[in-house]
Amino acid sequence: MERDNMTIREVLEADWNVNKIDVTVREKKTTKYIMRYCIGRDVEPGKSQRFACEVEAGDVYENCKMKTLFINKIIQFHQLEKKPQGKEMCRGVLIKEIPKEILDLSVDNMHPYDCGWSHEFHGYNINCYVDSWSGISGETEQVESFG
Repeated sequence: MERDNMTIREVLEADWNVNKIDVTVREKKTTKYIMRYCIGRDVEPGKSQRFACEVEAGDVYENCKMKTLFINKIIQFHQLEKKPQGKEMCRGVLIKEIPKEILDLSVDNMHPYDCGWSHEFHGYNINCYVDSWSGISGETEQVESFG
């Protein structure tokens, strides 16, 4: 019996210690790179990436014409500044902070990264292969552009 791949939502509901995700979307037929999304508190571009523009959803950076959208926001409940009384030690991914289009993607392969910290948080590098992709809400609405 063949089972469908897990969705990103299912992975994040199963692992309460995730504080960031790095999702690469590729075309299923050709494996051609479409877009990469880095979501979490303090996600930052690499040294070889150049700022392209600011969009409603975050900041777009490029490296060899391959775009990455950085969405710098807290997705881990434990990192919230104001937690409900008695919930100080609670953990869990704030699913509502992650774009629905990302959550519904099927995971083709993944691996954890940024592991081994005393706080026990980590991220996941996730690759998703799609038949078609329209992006996420706010991905193309440019706020301002340089160069």
